[in-house]
Amino acid sequence: MSSHTKKIYEELTISVLLAISTFVFLFEIPLLTLVFIIVIPIAMFLLGIYRNTLYATGLEAFIVIVSIIWQSMGFISNSLSYGPGLLTKPGEYSAVYIYTILLIVMIFIILLYMVDPVNLSVGVLAGALALTPAFFLSPILIIFPKIMNRNAPVHKPLLIYLSILSPLLFLNALIAGPKVSFSTVAFYQLSYLAHNLRPSITSVNVFISGFPPNYSYPQPIFFNYPLDKSVGIIEAIILLGLAYYISYIISDTIMKVFVNKIYINEYIRNLIVYFNPAEENLILILFFIAFLLAFSTQMSGIVIGLTILSTIILGALFSFLTSILGSQEAIFTLKTSLQNKLQDLSSLIKKGMENLSLINIPTENTEKIRLKINECNNFYSSVSNLVQTANERLLRNWNKEADECIKSISSFDNAFKNILLDELNNIKSLVESGNSVLKDIKLKISLPQIEVKPNYDITQIINEYKLIISNLRKSLEDLYNLYIENAKAFNKLMGIDQAPLDVPNPVIRLDRGDFEGAIKIITDYWYKFDTLHRAEFKEKIDRLSKSILELVETLSYWNNSEDFINQLRDISGQIEDVNPSNALLLLNNLNTLIQVYKELIEKVRKEIEDVSRISNEYKQFEFKVPSESKLLSELSIKDNVSTIEEYVTLINNLTAFLKRHIDYLKQDEQQLLIISLYPIADYVITKILNEDKEVYLDELPFTKPIANLYARLYSILHDNVKYDEDKEVIKYAKM
Repeated sequence: MSSHTKKIYEELTISVLLAISTFVFLFEIPLLTLVFIIVIPIAMFLLGIYRNTLYATGLEAFIVIVSIIWQSMGFISNSLSYGPGLLTKPGEYSAVYIYTILLIVMIFIILLYMVDPVNLSVGVLAGALALTPAFFLSPILIIFPKIMNRNAPVHKPLLIYLSILSPLLFLNALIAGPKVSFSTVAFYQLSYLAHNLRPSITSVNVFISGFPPNYSYPQPIFFNYPLDKSVGIIEAIILLGLAYYISYIISDTIMKVFVNKIYINEYIRNLIVYFNPAEENLILILFFIAFLLAFSTQMSGIVIGLTILSTIILGALFSFLTSILGSQEAIFTLKTSLQNKLQDLSSLIKKGMENLSLINIPTENTEKIRLKINECNNFYSSVSNLVQTANERLLRNWNKEADECIKSISSFDNAFKNILLDELNNIKSLVESGNSVLKDIKLKISLPQIEVKPNYDITQIINEYKLIISNLRKSLEDLYNLYIENAKAFNKLMGIDQAPLDVPNPVIRLDRGDFEGAIKIITDYWYKFDTLHRAEFKEKIDRLSKSILELVETLSYWNNSEDFINQLRDISGQIEDVNPSNALLLLNNLNTLIQVYKELIEKVRKEIEDVSRISNEYKQFEFKVPSESKLLSELSIKDNVSTIEEYVTLINNLTAFLKRHIDYLKQDEQQLLIISLYPIADYVITKILNEDKEVYLDELPFTKPIANLYARLYSILHDNVKYDEDKEVIKYAKM
């Protein structure tokens, strides 16, 4: 039953109650003609259904107040016209004052509870029944709101009933006069009033042309009525209310104590709860009658019997009605509650499964959580489509199971948090151990540092966990790729496949949740690889470093080689502490070394070319350097140079060549110097020759060997000049 449907049923029930109570009241206490007595309740029912029950309640309150005032006018009018008047002898009209107070109290209470349609309709109906032989049903009806709603207070309908009953009871006593004894509680049929009520209003003309004689009671019942009898009526009404209210409290208390405090069989307990309205009504009426008998001995046995019988019959009807309405309401409540719980459970299951997939930690606690989530998921899948067709028993059981699942899965947040914190601490320990291994082998790359923050909530810890796993995954991937590249570089440098390349990727184990295996496998391979080949690798590196330093020493004797020396020293310093784990770094340094090697070769080639050009120009001189061209071509780097040994050989060959080259340069340096000064000698010889027509060697500003060399060179370079070596003279040749 949806909330909208439930609201319609409630409005329908209230509208029916208002219509019935108004009809009975108008029928028993005349105000309008029969047509209106039928039409007004129908209109009130439709008003409650299609507009608002408050409008219908207001209309009923207005009809009740006007009806009682209409009846009061008929009884008061004749009394006021009789005797000296209200102001001259107020004591003789004390009943009028008391009755007016009762009317005011009635109007106040009706207006006060006018917004409560159920209580008002029950109070009006119970008040109207006081004029009928069924007056004994009035106290039974007052408990009706309590049946519809267990939390409804009983004092509201009781006050409305007593406020309506008070003026009617007062009028009945005034009409009866001495025939009614007020030693009894006011619980009897108001037969005197019922037979002397004013007729209905037939036309509006009655207010214009005046009331006919039959519209006023012929006797002055309010005049000279004893004050003690008026007070006695008030006492009777108060005692009636107290008797009923105390009886209700006793019956309600007895049922609560009997059901909740006394140990009885569960089946019997359920049976007692099922017939609770009948039992509570019966206890209430029995105590109510007991109080009435205590206050008065004039109650008829027939009335007592009819009251008890009616209580049993109506109580049974109320029990079944309560059971049916309560069952439907309970089913609706259970369905609504279960649907809400299933919705919450669905979110919790989804969140729990996501957390499990993210964590992926194979522990005993994780498996228990997984089993419970799967169990609750199966429950959700099997129940979610059957909620609308299930009976009350199943709904109650399913609600309990849903509560248990929600409670269990909700508590998993702390379990997840503890599992994650334990796992993060474990990963932190593994990472620290792995980094210690990598540090020992002087590997520059390391695993990411982990900081565990236990004060985080579950969401923050999961996000932190995801970030840590992501960073760890990337780091392991980098370590693996670096190992493969480094192993390839090592094998290349060593000239043999010593480092294994078929290493399993640690990321595969990480994705399976084996963090220890993932970290251990990669760090072990690095460590074993480094320690196994360190000595052999170190020996080769030392030889290479020694070769480079020898080359540096050789270059120190070569002009303009400072840049090469600095570069080679940097390379030597970088490879000095290289181990197998840094083979890739060594390979990069060797690439730099090759670049320096090529630049050195290029410089040598340029020097050879320069000297060769001079040698070709001055063939009289014999130079050593040009002879190195063939040897230089043998120093060209071959494509297959890759191992450390090959680099050592390459550097050693270059060093040997440079030593010879530097020596040849020194040997050719004197001739180059002579050639560099020849322009001066040419100028001097030409000048002397132009002046003296001949030049003797001792005239030149050079040593005799140098002068002899310049003279020969001059005769070669000038066609019209010849040099006589015997006479050591340069002169023009005869044409």
